Amino acid sequence: MVQGLVHNRKSRMNSAVREVTQKWGGSQSIKGPVVSIPYLKWRNGNKSDPSQVGHLHVLPDVLHINANLDPEIRSRGIFDVPLYKSQLHISGSFSSNDLDFPVDNRQVLWGDAKIVFGISDMRGIKEQVKVNFNDEEILMESGLSRYDVFDSGVQAQVSDFSRSESYTFAMDLNLNGGEAINFVPMGQETKVKLTSSWENPSFDGAFLPTEHTITEEGFEARWSVLDINRNYPQQWVNETYQLHNSQFGTKLFMPVDVYQKTTRSVKYAILFIFLTFLAFFLAEILNNLRIHPIQYLLIGVAIVLFYLLLLSLSEHIDFGMSYGIASVGIVGMVSLYSGSVLRMKKLGILIGALLALLYIFLYFLLQMEDLALLLGSIGLFIILGAVMYLTRNVDWYMMKERS
Repeated sequence: MVQGLVHNRKSRMNSAVREVTQKWGGSQSIKGPVVSIPYLKWRNGNKSDPSQVGHLHVLPDVLHINANLDPEIRSRGIFDVPLYKSQLHISGSFSSNDLDFPVDNRQVLWGDAKIVFGISDMRGIKEQVKVNFNDEEILMESGLSRYDVFDSGVQAQVSDFSRSESYTFAMDLNLNGGEAINFVPMGQETKVKLTSSWENPSFDGAFLPTEHTITEEGFEARWSVLDINRNYPQQWVNETYQLHNSQFGTKLFMPVDVYQKTTRSVKYAILFIFLTFLAFFLAEILNNLRIHPIQYLLIGVAIVLFYLLLLSLSEHIDFGMSYGIASVGIVGMVSLYSGSVLRMKKLGILIGALLALLYIFLYFLLQMEDLALLLGSIGLFIILGAVMYLTRNVDWYMMKERS
């Protein structure tokens, strides 16, 4: 039930993130540009019936992206949502040499060529988008006429693509987004520089940065990707490729994920209940006491209540402080109850000390993800050895006869 509650609260947080990003702009993926050149295909070889139109999609030879993220935190209830404003300068060049059309050059509609940019969430665009294509400034249109390359984006018709051997392009894009920003390496040579004042970037995707610097003032990262590193060509005809498989970028990582840590701690709940019951069972055996099942039940409920306190407190204050408050409260309550049940204050203090050691041990396990298995195995080994040592002289058959 506690695990279900943790998942429910995690879902509420995700819903809050979606609600905020839907109005601001979600995780952005920048793709392109691509020049799409249409051509006529004759039906059954009949030149009087050009009823079909194909498209040759050409990727840039050089693609350079300089991006700066200006992050901010927005709150939705008790949940924090990382958002950003980005300023991107995208530049590069196309070559019209070696274009591989499946038809005669006379069937190519050079004057209808379009330059297309892919933008995953159009709601993040805050200014008109213009592209400088071969020294001609062109206003981009919203929406795409074809969806075989990108799902959403902007496009513009360009001048005759056959007049020159090389075409340059440049554009500035101001884009809002949330949580992450990604880029697709569409160029034969793609270079991306990303800077931000965010202190905790999480580099993600198909490629890691070739260089990166992370300080308290923010981070700077650079990527360099070649066409041979990805799984699609520099030009293709009427094909659809999974471009997102090659995207890379960064997430605005929130360093304290209370739900992930609480979930990890709940996984140890059965072990904690078992070890606590074992301590009371040993107290029964070694001191000839009797503890009623109802008393075991109350102690078990108290241990489970720790995780509920941890979850509810950590949504409002620091996780470490929440852990400390919850563990001190439960250890104190169980210790006082144990002293009354066992009618021996020393035993109550001893059980409280053992429970406190368990909570301290669990806290270190939560902090050391890579060493958790090793430390947990060593801890269980020590606990089992201690139990075997304490019960080495117990005559279990005589206990059965007494019962």
